[in-house]
Amino acid sequence: MPSNGPAPKLGTVPRSASSSQGSSVFNLFGLLNTSTPNIEWTGPRKQVIIVGLGYAGARLAVKLDESPLSGKAFNVVAIEANTRFWHSLATMRALVNEEYANKFALATDKVLTHEGARMLMGTKVVDVTAGEVVTDKGEAIKYDYLVIATGSTYHGTFIKAPNGVDAALESMAAVRKVIAQPEAKLVIVGAGLIGLEFAGEIKTAFPQTKVTVVDSNSDVLSTYSTYSQSAKDDVRGKLAALGVEFLFNERVVDAAALKDAATVEPRQIKLESGKVLESDAQLFAVGGMKPNSTAFNKGFLGGLLNGEGRIKVNKFLQVEGHDNIFAVGDINDVKVIKAAMRAGSEGENVAANLLTLIKGSAAGTPLNEYKISPAQDIAFVSLNPKAGTGFVRYDN
Repeated sequence: MPSNGPAPKLGTVPRSASSSQGSSVFNLFGLLNTSTPNIEWTGPRKQVIIVGLGYAGARLAVKLDESPLSGKAFNVVAIEANTRFWHSLATMRALVNEEYANKFALATDKVLTHEGARMLMGTKVVDVTAGEVVTDKGEAIKYDYLVIATGSTYHGTFIKAPNGVDAALESMAAVRKVIAQPEAKLVIVGAGLIGLEFAGEIKTAFPQTKVTVVDSNSDVLSTYSTYSQSAKDDVRGKLAALGVEFLFNERVVDAAALKDAATVEPRQIKLESGKVLESDAQLFAVGGMKPNSTAFNKGFLGGLLNGEGRIKVNKFLQVEGHDNIFAVGDINDVKVIKAAMRAGSEGENVAANLLTLIKGSAAGTPLNEYKISPAQDIAFVSLNPKAGTGFVRYDN
């Protein structure tokens, strides 16, 4: 990496234009730029590449864009596989509400506003070297600093929109059409966080739909050590009150046939106990998230993935052995619950560290260590617009 050298002197210059306000969702998660003063900069301009604009990458991009150094001391290139920001936390609500679905896949034109910034949407990184990333369009882009924020994926078409925003919205519409019918029957395989949130939203929006949740464990959220038994009881009770039916200690005989996550054909779901469930639509909510690390599991960074496919980082969120490369969010091996709020906080931490590095060693500012919240565990289950369960456990 090129040497930063001494920090140039800064001088305040009034900014003549301000950033316009955009989506309330972007504001909620701190993903929308607000105006900040401009400055003069006489040193070299660095290039920062951010790969991925999920909750971590978008928060990072905005924090850098807000800096008075943006467009002067550095410019940002953001590369994102999707064409729009996929607000995955709202997927369950969007599934049952067409109007909401048409709003929650957000345009990203206001994420970066500084001079020299580039937004490469609908573009994937296929290789990384010591000073360049290579995209699936064949473009090699040089970087001084690289941040990997590619997040994770989930089987199926719309939880994380792995096949693109349009395909995800089409899949949602197909499921919505079926479950909105009178006397529709839906089977959800998996009583984890995703399956339960789908069950609550669907039963609330379409109370006439028969919703059955099947799980091989003996209770809801059985694989989530975060939740206390009282929290599990609360979630199960609220869903039962809505009319959701549970079948515990049951396994689907041909689960492989459901692994597209959402299917909308009439199907008999056979269980190992011999029971047969009639269904018009099926949601497969078992298997968990997998980090999007394929492009980094070779060559330059190939030896830096752990057994889960996550990139190893140090306490500053720098990739091990590479002071100018960071990894944030679901893609790194930080031992926290992978959630949008934590991803955003990691993005902010890296933004601060990048600004320290760009200013140069003469500034004398140490890097910020990423520190996990004092809360040992924090988790929430949203069941519908008016109900949910939260659980927080603090260290004694």
